[in-house]
Amino acid sequence: MNPSRHTTLRTFSLLAVVAMALGYLGLAAASARAEARPPAPCREGQVAVSAGRADPAAGQLTVPLRFRSTNRAVCSLYGYPGVSAVDAHGRRIGAPAERNGQQPVNVVLAPGTTGTATVMTADGTTGGGRCRPAAAGLRVYPPGLYRSQFVPVQLRVCGGEFGIGPVTAAQAR
Repeated sequence: MNPSRHTTLRTFSLLAVVAMALGYLGLAAASARAEARPPAPCREGQVAVSAGRADPAAGQLTVPLRFRSTNRAVCSLYGYPGVSAVDAHGRRIGAPAERNGQQPVNVVLAPGTTGTATVMTADGTTGGGRCRPAAAGLRVYPPGLYRSQFVPVQLRVCGGEFGIGPVTAAQAR
């Protein structure tokens, strides 16, 4: 074989290997960028809200709100829900819940998974101060969404305390 032709073939082979390696690295980098991007925020109709069991403890009453993904794809929630106590006719009872000041995190919801936020008030059964009329439920706006959902829960806001925490990843039980 001609030495110059052998050198040319080696050069082309080396260039082909380098080109394939660069192509692979480019695909890997594009894939990593796509995986690093957070999922799109959940949209209207992709989250169902329900209440867990009320937990009275140490003069406080807490009610977990569950935000379950009804979407077929992954979506995310970030921040605090809007929460108001309402009567049987949907009329608000007093001021809405105040944010508790915890730092929100981005909560990724795969199909069927749940995030939680906790409603807090003073426990009126233990002398928690003056109470508002009993609520038939809560009007809840998931974070970043504009349509509320009615969540039936028996609750009395007492002691001038009515707070809400940010949505967090659900704890396994």
